[in-house]
Amino acid sequence: ARVLVLEKYIIPGGSSGYYRRDGFTFDVGSSVMFGFSDKGNLNLITQALEAVGCKMEVIPDPSTVHFHLPGALSVLVHREYNDFIEELVSKFPHEKEGILKFYGTCWKIFNSLNSLELKSLEEPLYLFGQFFKKPLECLTLAYYLPQNAGDIARKFIKDQQLLSFIDAECFIVSTVNALKTPMINASMVLCDRHFGGINYPVGGVGGIAVSLANGLVEKGSAIRYKANVTNVILENGKAVGVRLSNGKELFARTVISNATRWDTFGNSANILSWSS
Repeated sequence: ARVLVLEKYIIPGGSSGYYRRDGFTFDVGSSVMFGFSDKGNLNLITQALEAVGCKMEVIPDPSTVHFHLPGALSVLVHREYNDFIEELVSKFPHEKEGILKFYGTCWKIFNSLNSLELKSLEEPLYLFGQFFKKPLECLTLAYYLPQNAGDIARKFIKDQQLLSFIDAECFIVSTVNALKTPMINASMVLCDRHFGGINYPVGGVGGIAVSLANGLVEKGSAIRYKANVTNVILENGKAVGVRLSNGKELFARTVISNATRWDTFGNSANILSWSS
């Protein structure tokens, strides 16, 4: 299929944006990158690059983050899972069993996710569609789908400082505390940092978007920059095209929104609310 990407900004990027000054390249978005592994099904950046014939050299990071929290609590999240657990248990020896059970539950969910061709963490219909291929894994995910990480942690852990640490863990995943973080989302990140690890692309994070853009063009597709979509054009309830801020209309067999669900559907200013 020929693809036209409509990019609002003047360069590819988003959360892997960058800028250059005096011969130096600076990241302006994410610098802790998941998804570069060469194993499993959760290496989404690797898969995306392969889809357009690209590969990037990466530098493995020996740790994800070093927490410095109130009460002089210092925890280094090692790349090696056993090293991380050993360090965390050394800070909370009385909660060893709870720590193992909470993170063990994370691994149970992660292994179920990693056995599937990942398309959605939040779509029940997708999970049910995969049921006959991986029934046990899908049942596991269906069970945990409505649950949050905070409630699961409280089943196993009582120490308030440790629960606050898990809040900090989840904040990195979702920018909210554990009680507001879906358990499936938390499990993917809290385990993949040990399974696939954190890897930094040589040349900077901006190289991810640049590589994807170049690969897409080499495959015969196109990218149009400074193309701000303001409307999705509907016919009989079906998306058939888009309208840009300059008034130009473009039509296609398939329209895919890479905006958030909130920007696409969820508020009075979204791009579907006043389309025709």
